[in-house]
Amino acid sequence: MVIDFFNFASEIRDKVYEELLFTSDLITIELTTDSSSSPYMVKGPYLFPAVLLANKTAFNEASSVLYGRNCFRFGIDISGSKSGYETEAVILASFLDHIGLENARLLHSLCVMFPVYRSHDISPVRDTVSTLRLIREMCIDIAVLEMALETDINSDALTATRSQLDSIPSLKVIKVYLYDGLLNKNLIEMMRSWGWIVDVDELDEAPDRFGSDGWGSDDDDYTDEYYDEDTTALGVLPQRSRYFTFCDSDDD
Repeated sequence: MVIDFFNFASEIRDKVYEELLFTSDLITIELTTDSSSSPYMVKGPYLFPAVLLANKTAFNEASSVLYGRNCFRFGIDISGSKSGYETEAVILASFLDHIGLENARLLHSLCVMFPVYRSHDISPVRDTVSTLRLIREMCIDIAVLEMALETDINSDALTATRSQLDSIPSLKVIKVYLYDGLLNKNLIEMMRSWGWIVDVDELDEAPDRFGSDGWGSDDDDYTDEYYDEDTTALGVLPQRSRYFTFCDSDDD
């Protein structure tokens, strides 16, 4: 007896999609260089993205789970440096272009680096605000933004960042991660007075939200048990995998 999955109630299908495509961990998007047809790879959670390729109905139903319920960050092994911000902005721009505006609008939660400002004034380093500009322009339903603050900042720069975030009307939750001792308590209280959530970690502990190496990732965690170089394309993964690519909104 053949059972048609799409004859089940939408609530049941949604629970199946959630089991296959949702994780409470961060999903880290990085670029690959070994295949032009598979430009993106994920390190972190185990997921079953191939369900999106079952048919157009599955794609439409499952996309809202993958993009709308997970929290994404962009680039690995990056720190609060100019090259790190360039990496983040480049990957985010390419990723949004690849998944298309329809899916970009589904994104609900993102994790990015806090903007960096020049020491002599409050003008931000250009690459550090590119990410926020992309989010404002393309992620129109973004509700949660988590930010890693890794460099010292003054009250004027904090206020400037607040103005940038206030220009994203859909934002409901802003959470900032930083190490103890990086900012004085007055600045931390200033952020909290704005309704931001501030998570302060001890200097000898990396923020859990970003992994044991801060923004980095331990490649030793990704063993051959879960990774086969011949099966990294989205539609052919036979198992729950840390590595997969994304198809755009025009795929059938």
